[in-house]
Amino acid sequence: MRMTLLALVATLSLIVVGCGDGTTGTAGTGGSAGTGGSAGMGGSAGMGGSAGMGGMAGAGGMGGMAGAGGMAGAGGMGGGVALLPKSCLEIWNDDSNSPDGDYVIDPDGLGGSDPFMIPCDMMNGGWSVVSEETFEDGTATGWSDNTVDTASDCAIPVDMAPFGYMLGGIDIFGPGDVATETSKTYDLLSIPHAQARVQLDYIVLDSWDDEDAIVTLGGTTVYSETFNYMSAAANICGYMYADHGTQPVNEFVDHSSATVDVEITSTLMGDANFGVQNVRIAVK
Repeated sequence: MRMTLLALVATLSLIVVGCGDGTTGTAGTGGSAGTGGSAGMGGSAGMGGSAGMGGMAGAGGMGGMAGAGGMAGAGGMGGGVALLPKSCLEIWNDDSNSPDGDYVIDPDGLGGSDPFMIPCDMMNGGWSVVSEETFEDGTATGWSDNTVDTASDCAIPVDMAPFGYMLGGIDIFGPGDVATETSKTYDLLSIPHAQARVQLDYIVLDSWDDEDAIVTLGGTTVYSETFNYMSAAANICGYMYADHGTQPVNEFVDHSSATVDVEITSTLMGDANFGVQNVRIAVK
């Protein structure tokens, strides 16, 4: 009986050990792949962001770890295209120590007309110089009377004459002559501005008798001076009367239109004349 019980215990032990050979626990489910990151927003004219990296696969085993989410795409690189200044005044406002000289501007910005180079008068506050005329080549393009004195003793010989070539002059601008005034309309090149300026040399010749030299800019009289030959120092050229000669004009008006008119005239009633040199138009 004792042997039978021992045999039974041994048999049950084998059965329990056999149960221990079963399959181990089920492997954990692999995590879902991470969602790809959104592409980075491109910076202005910069390079687009890199696409997000795919998520890592979940590890197997005990209830696998969920895959790591995709990394967000790198943001687009910034930068963009540098905008050119619209005027000389914009350059001067950024650096009032900028020297006089030629600068590239782009008045209507990206997508408009091509940028261009323009002389900038920085010493006087950032004026954009749209036109400079000396008449030294004997032409006066765009003027209502474009006759240039290339023959009188006021104009030639060029290297010795007191004035050189000028718009108008002896027997050209004066009463009973070709014209008593001349005018021109200037394109201001789309440059944004609040003021327009005219600079020129008004040349007073011969027998002015309390008559006025007049310059208008944009319809406004900006220069009006009375001259009498009796107060002039000496005869310079032309007829025998004393001449007042060169009178500098440098005036400006409030202005914002696309063009500006310049008129140069006088109230001459006698046998006198006038001429014009070194016309300069600027805006800011």
